[in-house]
Parts: sequence; C-alpha cells; structure tokens
Amino acid sequence: MKTPHFLLFTFFVALPFLQYAQEKGTYKIHNGFESVFQEMASGTFSGSVNGVLFVKRPSTSSEIILDFQGSKAELKLETDENEVYDVSTKVYHGYTTSAKSEIKYETYAWANSISIQIGNEWYQLTCIDGACDMALAGIEWTYKAEKTAEYLVLRISKELILTNWPYINEKYKSKKEEYVKKTITLLPESTLVFAIKR
Repeated sequence: MKTPHFLLFTFFVALPFLQYAQEKGTYKIHNGFESVFQEMASGTFSGSVNGVLFVKRPSTSSEIILDFQGSKAELKLETDENEVYDVSTKVYHGYTTSAKSEIKYETYAWANSISIQIGNEWYQLTCIDGACDMALAGIEWTYKAEKTAEYLVLRISKELILTNWPYINEKYKSKKEEYVKKTITLLPESTLVFAIKR
C-alpha cells in the first residue's frame, strides 16, 4: 500500500504536466521572434498593413470581414526600463481600409498578444503575463527583411476567441455594474502583412 506522502509527492510532480497539457491548445513553445527590431529598446517606425481578418460574433452566424489595403500602420517600441525579459514591447498597430476598426499585435520576450477594435469595443487574447515564456497557438508568423523595410506576415491557423474583459478598467472605471462580457472569434485563414520602414 502506498503512503499518503508518496501520493502527495506524485500529485505535485504531475500537476505542472497536467496544467501544460490543458494549456497546450492555447499556448506553444517557440524559438523567439526573429525581427530586426528585436534588440531595439525604443522608437516609432511607420509603415502599412495589407490583408484581411475574418471575424464572427457569437450572437450571429455571419462573418465580419475587416480588410486592410495598404492601410496606415506603425511599429512602436515601448521601453522596458527594468529589462525583465526583454528590452521593449513591440506594438504593431494598423487600421482597416475604412479606418473604422483597428488591430494591435504585440510581442514581448517569447509571448504575444492580439487585440481588435470593432465599433467602440476592444477585444483581446494575450499571453503576455508574469512569465512571458510561451506564445499563442493559432498565430503563425514570419519575418522577412530587406534594406528599407521589414515584413511581418501573420496568419491565423485556428479559431481564436478574443474577449473584451481586459478593457473593463478603461471603459467602466465608475460603472462596473454595466460591464457585460463579450467575445469575438477570429477565424482561420485570416492573414495580415505589416510592412514597416527600417
């Protein structure tokens, strides 16, 4: 018969593996972001964004298409003065062709985040947290550089559910009782190309 101490030991040893297995579908291990801007601590760089995002709201069965056709974009490097895991957060920000919606894609250390604004509501999915050691599964990225620009290609490979909850403190500081959790689903085959001037 196994002792209670052995069973407790086994439980605590197995717990991290069980948690990893549960989160494996949401996060992934990777080799880092191979951007020419990776080691830069600060700066703002202009550019453009092309592509299309396919979005679905839970309340409807129809898709929303957010198109980007040479739209305005920029890369802002937000300095991490403490340099905990990285020298800066890389924030890619772009607008749809109509300028009615926006996208933010961020990287810090080995983690990333995606946020989309539709109407006056922002939605986000992120793994930029205390550890910043894993990236979102379902986002594939490729960096291509030439002398005058770097291209970041983002492709969505599986459904991603974004929520509006990270923005509750900005919008509902004094009206938390009015907050309603909402989600959107970012669909596979959505693809964006950021072209950032070096």
